[in-house]
Amino acid sequence: MTGVYAAASCLAALRSKKQGYGGQFIDMALYDCAFVSMATFFPKLLEGSATEVGRVGNCHAMAAPWDAYKAQDGWVLICAASNAQWRIICDVIRRPELAEDPRYLTVADRVNKRPEVDLIVQEWVGKTTIEGVVETLGRVGIPCGPVTKLNQFPREANLEHRGMVRSIRGGSQSESVYVSSSPLKMTRTPGISPEGFPDVDENRAEVRQLIKNRSVRGNASSSSNQSKKLPLAGIRVIEIGHYTTAPLSARHLANLGADVIKIEPPDGEAVRGWPPAKKGIGYFFAYTNASKRSLALNLENDEDCKTLKRLLLGSDILIENLKPGALSKRGFSPEKSLT
Repeated sequence: MTGVYAAASCLAALRSKKQGYGGQFIDMALYDCAFVSMATFFPKLLEGSATEVGRVGNCHAMAAPWDAYKAQDGWVLICAASNAQWRIICDVIRRPELAEDPRYLTVADRVNKRPEVDLIVQEWVGKTTIEGVVETLGRVGIPCGPVTKLNQFPREANLEHRGMVRSIRGGSQSESVYVSSSPLKMTRTPGISPEGFPDVDENRAEVRQLIKNRSVRGNASSSSNQSKKLPLAGIRVIEIGHYTTAPLSARHLANLGADVIKIEPPDGEAVRGWPPAKKGIGYFFAYTNASKRSLALNLENDEDCKTLKRLLLGSDILIENLKPGALSKRGFSPEKSLT
């Protein structure tokens, strides 16, 4: 994780240097990177309502029902983070009265009653198969999926589809081993996937030659006239993000100076009210959405889609984590021109 942040810092620093603001030193700490990435777990501590940290298992710390549940033939993950999703689940399991039950009315109520909520969902899940759960909930838009079994590897469907498993041999090895391919899927300069691995000391001669031929470089000196201009100043980012991944990534871009415009549904992103909250603002939402601007759009509305189109035409980056195909069916895809 620290390596990823370090790479991002290097790219930002190179951009600043290219803009004429001089070189700079980069100082990364593993502890810092872990802290800034723990948005799901730290809000209660930062807010001051938790005196100690304990294990949370497979559940989400700030939403319920969000956990792994046991079906007849294995485990399935179900994620319901909003009040609307809870109402849908209550209808699916034929317990519509629970949607209006004051014990489970809000996200905060359901988190406080998590054991009861999980038991309600488990009773329904336990009566059907993984396929039945996924098909039923998927049809009504509830995020869910099977928990992959370890014994499916290396022939796991998603990895096969992405070409992420390779069989390679070492220099003198007759037996092959499975390793992961590069996740960097780029059209011009994709990451190089491994072709093999060396025997012990196999490359001694080449390495000795590298040492012999190396050029000695002095330490780069920092510019005496360092500017405070942020590396992504002037870059506009449109974020259509929910929950953790896209909002947290966009927040880091904002921290580097980008102008991040967050597109939210008319009622606001569901996590705005996730507990713990103060005066209606959840700490998690603030943690992952600081330094952004917000615009509420209903993408089922033609006029709002036109507004988004105009925004995208004047922006540099779109980052989103909607359901695959959700934007494409509204005319927003890499293949379709916006002009």
